Amino acid sequence: MKKITELVTSPEKPEYKVKRKAITFGSFKRAEDRQVAERKQREHDAELAVIAEEARIQRVLEEEEQKAIKDQNRRRREKFITKSLSNAFGTKNEVDMTPVREQVIDRYLPKTALPEAEEYPTPFKDEPALNAELAEFKKKINEHLHTIGFASSGGGGIGSIADANDLVDGIGDGEFLQFRASDGKFIGATASVSTLALTALDIDGGTDIGAAIVDADLFVVDDGAGGTNRKTAASRIKTYVADVTLTTAAQTNITSVGTLTALQVDNLNLNGNTLSSTAGTDLLITPLSGQQIVLDGTIIIDAGVVTGATSITSTAFVGGLTGDVTGNVSGTAATVTTAAQTNITSLGTLTALTVDNIVINGTNIGHTSDTDAIAIASDGDVTLSQNLVVTGDFTVNGTTTTVSTTNMKVSDTLLELNTGATSNANDMGIIMERGSTGDNAIFMFDESADEFTVGTTTATNDATGNISITAGTFTAATLKGNLVVADDGDVGSASATDAMQISSAGIVTFKDDILIKDGGTIGVASSTSAITIASTGIVTLVDDLLLKDACTIGTATTAGAIAIAADGTVDLDTAGATVASAVIKTAGLETIWVPAASMRPTSSNGCAALTEVETTAGRPDLQVLDFDKDADEAAQFSIAFPKSWNEGTITFAVYYIGLAATTGVAFGLQGVSVGDNEEADQAYGTAVVVTDDSQGDATEVLITATSGAVTLANSPAAGDISFFRLFRDVSDGNDDMAGDARVLGVKIFFTTNAANDA
Repeated sequence: MKKITELVTSPEKPEYKVKRKAITFGSFKRAEDRQVAERKQREHDAELAVIAEEARIQRVLEEEEQKAIKDQNRRRREKFITKSLSNAFGTKNEVDMTPVREQVIDRYLPKTALPEAEEYPTPFKDEPALNAELAEFKKKINEHLHTIGFASSGGGGIGSIADANDLVDGIGDGEFLQFRASDGKFIGATASVSTLALTALDIDGGTDIGAAIVDADLFVVDDGAGGTNRKTAASRIKTYVADVTLTTAAQTNITSVGTLTALQVDNLNLNGNTLSSTAGTDLLITPLSGQQIVLDGTIIIDAGVVTGATSITSTAFVGGLTGDVTGNVSGTAATVTTAAQTNITSLGTLTALTVDNIVINGTNIGHTSDTDAIAIASDGDVTLSQNLVVTGDFTVNGTTTTVSTTNMKVSDTLLELNTGATSNANDMGIIMERGSTGDNAIFMFDESADEFTVGTTTATNDATGNISITAGTFTAATLKGNLVVADDGDVGSASATDAMQISSAGIVTFKDDILIKDGGTIGVASSTSAITIASTGIVTLVDDLLLKDACTIGTATTAGAIAIAADGTVDLDTAGATVASAVIKTAGLETIWVPAASMRPTSSNGCAALTEVETTAGRPDLQVLDFDKDADEAAQFSIAFPKSWNEGTITFAVYYIGLAATTGVAFGLQGVSVGDNEEADQAYGTAVVVTDDSQGDATEVLITATSGAVTLANSPAAGDISFFRLFRDVSDGNDDMAGDARVLGVKIFFTTNAANDA
């Protein structure tokens, strides 16, 4: 390890001297090996040098860090000592300790020369300026500590104030150091200030009393200006200020005074409730611009205008009275000479008044040539003795307006009733009074029915709301537009008022024949011969015959014999309708016969195989399936129903022969429907049983009643094949026939919803 260290730290590298030898092939090989070894050695040396350099740098950094920590601790200690020394003499008053400190330094602290500048380590290798600045800073710190007597132990100072030999023992808390010349010692003393310059007195930082000044508060005064300070109470200052006579001209500085018995200001005297003038001819009250003088809180004088006075009373007004006058004016009658007569707004009670040619006298108003053209009665009624012409709008208010003339002429082209109404619930029209002749005639608009009506009524002009009316006869030469009658209303003649009736649905019913001339036509304005009826009764249509949606065609007996829906579907209401005398086939109940020969016994619990039974030669042979009396036996068959089937329930009836008489039998049927791409292995639906009790001869053909509805399992659909299982239910209480039941076949009943399978 030592060798490695010397190798790393030594600036010189050893030289390898090779002994010259004869040059051979082996020497070349050895030289090559030696070069390789030297190269590896150099690389190794370089790595060791890097490691050594990094170790050296690490040591330098650690040393500088320790030195910085020591310097920082020393600065904190020196700062603490300096602060402690300053606070040791601290009071609220500044004390200049410079002379004392200089005397201590000159006479009592050892005299030592300032330390010479030392060479300090240079932690900042590449920053010489920064190293120099740091060294200068440390030098000044040492000089400062030496000056105040706290240099390091090498400078000959002391470590603290308590260590000084010139400090007398027994200094108490709050005392400061005072030099005693008799023995050259420092003693403890309390602060005492006998003389303090006013400029050195600063009370800005003092605490405010936080309350108003009262009589007991104290102040400091210079007694008689003799240099002796004494205290005085605030009550003395108040008494001194109160007994003052102002002789200065700055009277505007007086902002308030106490209660005065009288006050004289120039020529004005204020005494009690009296304001008087002691000199001059006028007493002037001049308000500021925009101000007004207010008397008694109500009378206002503003720019010469007096308002708010309820009355002005005088024995006489001297001079003219100008301006507008409102209210009552009493006294001797006056003559208004000004041309502004329109300013007169009211007068007293006059016996008569003439204004130009208009005369007002008593209850009459008129013209100088007809003084009673208008008469006003005591009840307010106004009577005009002459014609009244109104050129503007004429409005009459009240309940009833009565016009009593022989005839009334109205030049207006429109007459509006119920003017101004926002809504209306009253019938409106014209009532014509008939007296004893009969009920009043009326032409009105029926508000509730929203239609006009003509007739008679007992109502008068004061009627409101819904007026009861008896419809009357309305005669007109020509009616244009639509003619609407009431629902089920009649149109007719005087002898046959109900010749034609129109129902609420618009159906027109003629009470009797409709006759048009031979070869007559019925049409419209654009096609007058749309329908032609020949003398033989043949009807010819020149175009299509269109009926309303969901209409019917029929006869008097069967009005809805043919119904045509909106989509054109025709429904014949009468059964057995024919086309070319052939009955029309309709959708509905259909049957399928399944003979025993189309059935086979089921693989499990099957009935007997198909048997052919001869009755008599030359007569029908029977092909039957025998079902035993002691156990439930079954047969199976299948049907592909037509597309017209509605895929609903089916019913059935069994045709059979009993081998025993006067007993009963029970048959059951169940089915399942299977469609394309479905499994045939499906469970049957619920079985429905039908019984038959009425039996005669053992060789008779018997037919059961039609069964109840049978629901096929697996939701039948068009095009499915349906499998059926027919069985004898011997466990049924009604099945008591003591012999086999020979089944001839089954009739299936199903319902269609289309006429064919298209």
